[in-house]
Amino acid sequence: MKNRFSHVVRGGGWAALTSALALMMGCGPAREQDDEAPGTQEREVVYGTDDRQDVHAHPDSTLRERARQSTVALVHPEFFDATDPDNVTFPGPTLGAARNLCTTERFFHDPRAAFCTGTLIDDDLVLTAGHCVVNAEECANTHLIFNFFRPSAGALQPVTTADVFHCSAIVAVQNGIVGGRNLDFAVIRLDPSVHAALHPGPGAQGQHRPERGAERGGHREWQRNSLQD
Repeated sequence: MKNRFSHVVRGGGWAALTSALALMMGCGPAREQDDEAPGTQEREVVYGTDDRQDVHAHPDSTLRERARQSTVALVHPEFFDATDPDNVTFPGPTLGAARNLCTTERFFHDPRAAFCTGTLIDDDLVLTAGHCVVNAEECANTHLIFNFFRPSAGALQPVTTADVFHCSAIVAVQNGIVGGRNLDFAVIRLDPSVHAALHPGPGAQGQHRPERGAERGGHREWQRNSLQD
């Protein structure tokens, strides 16, 4: 299930910096399991110690810089306003207001704009979760926005239209059990390619890179080679 909550970049390590989820707990006393409404299920989103951090608060300068340059927010068009090209804004409720969180919850005041995050792995390729962009229709309705993070407490990094990209194609996607493994990933292509201020994260940049026009139909070979690395 897709998580339509705030994804301002934060975390304890590189993986957490690129894929942190905000809490989705409602405000009020916890209900006993027997009291749950029919057809509903509640479960924790953050397991164990909640060590998520905003980018500016992370002690490792290398990870902070990687998060700034290669982490992207996946946003539907109704959740951002690019009327002013030099000042893209994110109207709408905060995470706390949208999800009825208690005011004591962490990240209560974060914007709710992003439904998923991703990592830039090449000049025009982003790695994200497979359940985030499942088909061409979802891709066509998805924008990818860089600089969606807090440079300091209480502030959001300025975003311009130069930071906003569009999902042009799904190169590879898996969301289910494959060969006994539960896979949940997608590689999507950006339009246009990123500018010089953004850099792919560490990993297999340029390895087994799919050619343009190989979307979907030729993704299985790319997937097999990548999983072997």
